This record gives sequence, C-alpha cells and structure tokens, in this order.
Amino acid sequence: MSAEWAELFAFKESLKIVFSFNISKVIFGTTYASLVNRVKKCGKDITMMGYCIGEACKYMENFNFVVVIWANCNSNKVGDLLSKQAIKNSCNWTFDMDYPKDIHDFVI
Repeated sequence: MSAEWAELFAFKESLKIVFSFNISKVIFGTTYASLVNRVKKCGKDITMMGYCIGEACKYMENFNFVVVIWANCNSNKVGDLLSKQAIKNSCNWTFDMDYPKDIHDFVI
C-alpha cells in the first residue's frame, strides 16, 4: 500500500469516527497536498483513487462544516526522530515497550 492510499484510508476512518461522535464541525489536516486537492475536486477525478475519495466525500455531507487542509509538518521533530529510530531498529518496535531515554527527553 502506498503512503497516499494509507493516508486516504486514515482519512476515511477519521470521517467515520468523527461522525459516530456526532460532531458537526470538523477540520481535517493532512501532509499530502495531493489528497487535499483531490478532495476539493471530489467527483471530478475518474481514477481509482478519485472514486475512493468520492466515497469518503459522502461522509462529509453529514457535517454542518467540514474542511480538509494541508498541514505543514516539516518541523515535526518528534515524528522525525521516531521515524529515524524505527528505521535504525529495523522497524520492529512494539507499542508496549519502554522507549530509549533520548526519545523521552526529546518529547518532553
């Protein structure tokens, strides 16, 4: 699965969760500008990705106010550090482990 498809899947699941909480106004942010542009052109994209985004847009009709924006995460130092550590450790961390002190200190 490509990163863009994973982001679309996460977006669709987020729509479902927010809808289940009866929230009427919501702003979604993503680091994928192409996803934001495709959502804004909902119904005009004839690709497979466009069809899936169209399905997600059906959930958006249930909100009084919904916006999808691009979020610049270039300064996400914690995420960057965690990504580098995961690569260094062969991406086999589990969520129930104690993380190294340098990560804890960086987050704090």
